[in-house]
Amino acid sequence: MAASLPVFLAADADEYEHFMGRWSRRLAGPFLDFAGVRPGDRVLDVGCGTGVITVALAERGCVAVGIDGLFIETHPDPSQALSDAESQLPLDRLGELLQQASKIDQLVKEQLAVQEPDPRPPSR
Repeated sequence: MAASLPVFLAADADEYEHFMGRWSRRLAGPFLDFAGVRPGDRVLDVGCGTGVITVALAERGCVAVGIDGLFIETHPDPSQALSDAESQLPLDRLGELLQQASKIDQLVKEQLAVQEPDPRPPSR
């Protein structure tokens, strides 16, 4: 008999945090120790998800920046998709989502433009 795995839908931020964040928080410190991250290091956290590692870096006294990408699965009729139907966005809603993401991106860029950039590259 095959083992049953819990259903995980990445569409709900609270469920994602419950499913992924609980492990990330527990492993953040040991991971940073393993990576040799020291207070004062400048670290770029690529694919930061919920930001757990970025927060752990800041708590450690690092200058930390977290970035993440936007990955979207879409289908004209998700119920008819051959895989991942539950996590797909209906194609007719993609334009609205991209417009919202673009507005958020612009706001972040405007805020960053106000701050003085640090010309030093990340130390890690």
